[in-house]
Amino acid sequence: MSHSIPARDPARRKSPSTRSFVDIARLREVSDGQETEMQELARLYVRTMKIQLQTLEQAVRERKSETVAQTAHSAAGASAMIGMTAVVAALRRMERLGQTKNLRRAAVVQREIRRAFSDICGALSSPAGLNIRL
Repeated sequence: MSHSIPARDPARRKSPSTRSFVDIARLREVSDGQETEMQELARLYVRTMKIQLQTLEQAVRERKSETVAQTAHSAAGASAMIGMTAVVAALRRMERLGQTKNLRRAAVVQREIRRAFSDICGALSSPAGLNIRL
């Protein structure tokens, strides 16, 4: 049975909804079911993603399409691999913007990515979620 941490309703950030931020079953699978490994992996993901988001924001500011595409691709792959599902679609959109060298909507997608990442961090650290100290 797949468990996921429910997302909060965008209109009322504290209300549960059916959308999930983190696929806990996937995170457990890549952590070999080890709680300590799962927490360590989640912390490493958050640290790495913060760096990637900074790189992405700088690349957007500097209009470096190739760096936007590469960074978004890397972050999307890492997120999908360990079950950080909330951010993957927005990262894939950003990757396409970089690949097509069309960064006009990059600021909008960037905000989506930041919100989704914030939701992931909230879900990971929530007592109702994994209760991981990030």
